[in-house]
Amino acid sequence: MTQHRLLQWAKVVIKGRKKRVWNRGEKKIKAWKIKDPIKRRMFVERLNDRIEGANVNHAGFSNALLNSAREVCGETTERRQRDRETWWWNEEVQLAVREKKLAFKKWQSEGTEEVHEQYREKNR
Repeated sequence: MTQHRLLQWAKVVIKGRKKRVWNRGEKKIKAWKIKDPIKRRMFVERLNDRIEGANVNHAGFSNALLNSAREVCGETTERRQRDRETWWWNEEVQLAVREKKLAFKKWQSEGTEEVHEQYREKNR
């Protein structure tokens, strides 16, 4: 396992200005919605309509399956999750990071100088 990630980006020039457009990941089909009986029934109906009466090969069935799922369940946004690999962190480091995050959230919600000092102390 490696800790390095490739970064993909593209530049778009709009009226003389340079603007970065980040590639944030890929869309995924919300397949967990098939657990709902209504969605499942809709999915089966759409899939049957697509493959009914047609000589469907593997690629055709795959496309029909994916398109039916996309229509019924929808897709996720293109946000990329933070997938930090922390498998090598010991308990002490994980606890320190967790405390620092909690202190930061508390400082952001309250905004007092006292809480800010507590966060800065955890941040050292």
